Amino acid sequence: MSMFISPRGVHRYRATHAALSVPVISSLSGTPRDEDLGAFTMTVTGTGFIPTSVVQWDGSARATTYVSPTSLTAAILSGDVDDAGTFAVTVNSPGAGVSNSSTFTVDAAGASDPYFANVVSLMHGEGANGGTTYTDQIVARTWTATGTVTTSTDFPTFGTTSLKFANSSSHLDSDSSADFAFGTGDFTIELFHRTPASYPAFYFVFDGRTGDPQLVPCLYMSSDVLIYHVNGATRITGTTNLTISTIYHIALSRVSGTTRLFLNGVQQGSDYTDGNSYATTRMRLNENGNGGGNLGALTYDDEWRVTKGVGRYSGSFTPPAAPFPDS
Repeated sequence: MSMFISPRGVHRYRATHAALSVPVISSLSGTPRDEDLGAFTMTVTGTGFIPTSVVQWDGSARATTYVSPTSLTAAILSGDVDDAGTFAVTVNSPGAGVSNSSTFTVDAAGASDPYFANVVSLMHGEGANGGTTYTDQIVARTWTATGTVTTSTDFPTFGTTSLKFANSSSHLDSDSSADFAFGTGDFTIELFHRTPASYPAFYFVFDGRTGDPQLVPCLYMSSDVLIYHVNGATRITGTTNLTISTIYHIALSRVSGTTRLFLNGVQQGSDYTDGNSYATTRMRLNENGNGGGNLGALTYDDEWRVTKGVGRYSGSFTPPAAPFPDS
């Protein structure tokens, strides 16, 4: 509001307004994203945003939260990402105008992985029924079986086969590799695991130890509950009793010094403040107790993936609905 004096000496007032800038989008979070992963919150970064700015998805307004002049968040609907394609995102700021258009890409399910360069081990569990070839998609890694480990058509999560650990002494060891030495950085270990028809006292889902205590990841089942064990002590105790003969997505993820355990996308137990420098040289799937012992069970594993340097999960998420991407 400003004051001026008219020719007759009368004080008059008139409103003055700072000119609003047309908003500009510089980046969108979450793109590319696979189709069918459901609703999510997208962050729009740019300039010129105001409290009444509205994010538009292909021209349709979405519920928008103003964060700052350079940041907005928008609730993207599950129907928006049901199908693969490219979608125009704009910001409409009343009184200023509509921003430039930024492209959000939705890929066919399983088509690409934005963190693929960080994947250090990936097994789909595919092969001939009864086969004993264990293919790691990332490197020509040698996985060595002890006991009876085969690719089996019994209970694949995806595709035609999964890894079958036929008895309590069956396990699969990777070769020695610095790929599993995570240091103090972020990492994610995940797989689809089918629980046995009956639970032993405990068995190991995966284990990097050759003795105990050691600063390496170790995840085991205590009866029907998941336990994360590091350096001789329990660090996370699961909160779900797993059902027998059921396939679950299991993920262990460290993000910025905090490690979390997830079952079907739901966090189990509490956050673990994790400043450990992990120095694993090999990884073992199924049975293992201090380097040996018949502590396993008849289980099946599918879609084993290890990501080094990236913690993929820090909160609840929708588990993958297709095989992990190969690129």
